Amino acid sequence: MTLERYVAICMPLRHEELCSMRRTLCCIFIIQGLSTVPCLALLFAILSSTPLSFYFQYKVCNMPKITVHYWQQHFHSAVYQFYFLIMSVIIVFCYVKIMKVAKVVSGDNKESTQKGLRTVILHAFQLLLCLMQLWFPLIEANTHIPDLLVLGKIVVVIFLSINIFLIVTFFQRECFNTTARYILFAVTLHSDSLILIISDILLVLLYLKVTLPIWVCMIILSMILLWVVVTPVTLTAMVLERYVAICMPLRHEELCSMRRTLCCIFIIQGLSTVPCLVVLFVIFSSTPVSFYYEYNICVLPKITVHYWQQHVHSAVYQFYFLIMSVIIVFCYVKIMKVAKVASGDNKESTQKGLRTVILHAFQLLLCLMQLWIPLIEANLHIPDTVVLGNLRIFTFVFFILAPRCLSPLIYGLRDEAFFRALKFNLFCGLYKESPAF
Repeated sequence: MTLERYVAICMPLRHEELCSMRRTLCCIFIIQGLSTVPCLALLFAILSSTPLSFYFQYKVCNMPKITVHYWQQHFHSAVYQFYFLIMSVIIVFCYVKIMKVAKVVSGDNKESTQKGLRTVILHAFQLLLCLMQLWFPLIEANTHIPDLLVLGKIVVVIFLSINIFLIVTFFQRECFNTTARYILFAVTLHSDSLILIISDILLVLLYLKVTLPIWVCMIILSMILLWVVVTPVTLTAMVLERYVAICMPLRHEELCSMRRTLCCIFIIQGLSTVPCLVVLFVIFSSTPVSFYYEYNICVLPKITVHYWQQHVHSAVYQFYFLIMSVIIVFCYVKIMKVAKVASGDNKESTQKGLRTVILHAFQLLLCLMQLWIPLIEANLHIPDTVVLGNLRIFTFVFFILAPRCLSPLIYGLRDEAFFRALKFNLFCGLYKESPAF
């Protein structure tokens, strides 16, 4: 796909010839053929070094169980790494060529070329994600850590680095740190990054079965409970900012000034502490003082002694998300009404505002997923501590990590000005088409 973009941009006159239906079908057969080579090489390595009786044994169906010798895993990894090295070289080559064309073209061709550049970057990111799976055989061979825990650590490191890069970009540009929606976006990055760090530490402590005093655990969990709410409340504030920009454009500068944005951040922090304070009050009012000096694993179910406390915790958060959902739906309906009567540039701006509101609604839905965790753990009744530990790792990766990682990345790459600034910083200023900051 990257080569197709390279041909379309760097050799436009030959694009129709080289990318015809017949040649595309031939390309698919070549792709299938090249893809079978690593599989055949691995099978040959296994077949040539294992006795016939081995194939009639019964085992759990995963890769380490059929690679008897340690060198086979390294051989498997080496073949795939060689393939990914070749593909990385091709993608870098195409990107450099397209970037050279981007510097000399103008008008509609320039916009098409810039779009091609973004497409190549996306393919490179997809290739990086595919490359991550190559780490698992080597990690599994040298450690006894569950796959999900390894996946969680890798995801935390990658997306925490991305979040830090986004935050650095925000502080480098004055037009970002003086604009309401970018300031609110930075607040979500800050809260999500803190949640990633603390949750990752707690996950490691959970796996190692390290116990902490309940009072220490309550302090840590209080911070998580606070920051968990900060992100969705901030997303709601960002939706309201878009509503003001589109439905009340003459008052946007007044209502979304720097001073009012800072006041809004303090209000967000205040509203976000309410669920945390309610949960803490419920716990304090129904547990003896001696309970706080006990040692236990630091997870929320361990500090909620009574079953009804978990329901109060869940009910408070669901009430908050209900209010935020109503606000988002209200703003969407109002913006949609404006979109029907707008025309020209205003219509395009309004349609973009509608898509932004939908994106924030999707981000809020992702945040809502974490509310399922207490209900899942409370209703499964798993006596096996190992299985319960793996379940908690699974819920951490898919219900906490995934939403927190995807949400800021999607928004940061979607915003055109922020994306151009990211690209400018990523290439250390070599990319000349940066916005005028």
